Amino acid sequence: MPFSMTQIAFLAGALTLASLATPAVGQTSSADATAVVRGYVQAVVDGDWDAAVAHFAADAVRLPMNAPAVRGHAAIRQSLGAVDSVPDWTIRSIEVETGPVLAYARFQFTMTIFLRGSPQPFTYAGKQLSVLKRQPDGRWLILTDMWNTDSFGP
Repeated sequence: MPFSMTQIAFLAGALTLASLATPAVGQTSSADATAVVRGYVQAVVDGDWDAAVAHFAADAVRLPMNAPAVRGHAAIRQSLGAVDSVPDWTIRSIEVETGPVLAYARFQFTMTIFLRGSPQPFTYAGKQLSVLKRQPDGRWLILTDMWNTDSFGP
């Protein structure tokens, strides 16, 4: 029995909606996306730049304050090389929402950072927005990351 164009269009639409509503692999919650953000923060505090970069998608973009965009793993790793150490990066509050493919994490933080070549640390409070994308294997990775300061001082 042949299908009419209306039936085919309806079926195609239903399949498309079903694919958008179903995660690629298993069910994950906002806790999974939160763990990625917290893991990234901990890797930075630990000074493990390779582990920090591993929390980003291969095509990720970081949007640092007052600086050009940084695209891809190699550039993100290179930009982290400007940091000598981050003895403290504390998430004060975090809000995470997840959808089938994208998630966001919005958080407030305080940070103490030593930039390479600077004898004095910078301590500041700020806010950050990370957009995460579910990978084909079901993991969340950071796709876009941006931040700015509430206050900045030595």
